[in-house]
Amino acid sequence: MLELTSLRGFPVSVPESAAEDPSPRFTIGQDAEIAAYYEENGYVIVRALIDAKTCDEMRAIWDNEVKPSKAFLYRQRSSRPERHDIGESGFVMNAVANVQSVDPRTFGRLRDFGTGQILTSPNLIAVFRALIKGKPKLVNSMYFEGNEGSLDHRDGYYFESENLGAMAAAWVALEDIRAGAGRFFISPRSHRFAFPESARDPNLLLEHDVYIKDVLAGLREGGYEYRAPGLEKGDVLFWHGWTILARSPPATPLVRARRSRFMRSPSRTGSGCARSRTCRPPR
Repeated sequence: MLELTSLRGFPVSVPESAAEDPSPRFTIGQDAEIAAYYEENGYVIVRALIDAKTCDEMRAIWDNEVKPSKAFLYRQRSSRPERHDIGESGFVMNAVANVQSVDPRTFGRLRDFGTGQILTSPNLIAVFRALIKGKPKLVNSMYFEGNEGSLDHRDGYYFESENLGAMAAAWVALEDIRAGAGRFFISPRSHRFAFPESARDPNLLLEHDVYIKDVLAGLREGGYEYRAPGLEKGDVLFWHGWTILARSPPATPLVRARRSRFMRSPSRTGSGCARSRTCRPPR
């Protein structure tokens, strides 16, 4: 077991083997079991939801079409078009935002394959349907190669449905995610504590510090823990928009990249929206 902390200092035991990992895995077709575990815990892992060959092809497109490019792409951390920020590890550190919307003239394979084979994968959509009890709508996606980590937060403050609580998200592992590569930290059942009033009112988005204090207080007072489940190529981690999560940076700067796709989707009954173009999940 690798003992780490989130960027805000909460302890996390990161399993280095399946025997150490307390998170159960489900498989394609277990819709009822998947939905029940998600409703109770605020997250769920589905094994081999995306075909391994599809993951390999997605990574090859990144390596051959995207990474060598000097073109500008919209980025997750700044919401602005930027060139690649290459870290000490040689990996692109500023994740690409909204793969489904990149310029098809420059990044046609990334857009077409990423959207057609992963973001709209029938297996992925089937699980989203089971979780949100309706037809999903894509509102946001990202592609990560390198990993800077992310501070403890709830996605529902930044992206939400008109139906509060209808947002779900997914992290698709395009390769095996080693313990030291920077896994998702996910807090089971944290979606159940009262959602802070500071996050309910769009007019209070500038009170971000107040909101973050609410989230941290919820972690401490509720006695919640973090889990850092291991994912193999093609596995998908789903979580509720109100579940508290963080992303850990690599344990060492030259660790293997944590290449993955990330998407958010609300139910059909509530239109998805970014609640503020300038208010982003904290790094």
